[in-house]
Amino acid sequence: MPTQEEKAFDDVLIVIHRENIRSLRRKFRSWVNVEKMRILLISGTGLLGSVLARSFEAAGIPFFATTRRELNLELPVRPQIEPILRNGEFTHVILCAAMADLGECFRDPQRSLRVNLLGPIEIGRAHV
Repeated sequence: MPTQEEKAFDDVLIVIHRENIRSLRRKFRSWVNVEKMRILLISGTGLLGSVLARSFEAAGIPFFATTRRELNLELPVRPQIEPILRNGEFTHVILCAAMADLGECFRDPQRSLRVNLLGPIEIGRAHV
């Protein structure tokens, strides 16, 4: 059951999503050639990733979203990300995965380091 804070955050994201979807579509189409764009959305089923996924869908922007099962930042990332990158020919990578609970980060700093720093570095190195 979501907390009041989670519900409020969801409400804000929904409003932002609804108000910006038309603007997002126009901006993306004017900035880049959307037809040639292919986005890898890491953690596309989480809170932020799912909002971006809906926005990309509505804007007609091609993307592939991973789940934690497909790409877990707590495990060595390179063997997980290389097959995904090899099969996708992505033009952009957006990382939405993170260990966001500050208390949890303090309780398990090694895990926080892996998820919030080392994993993203490995993703960047693999994509270059």
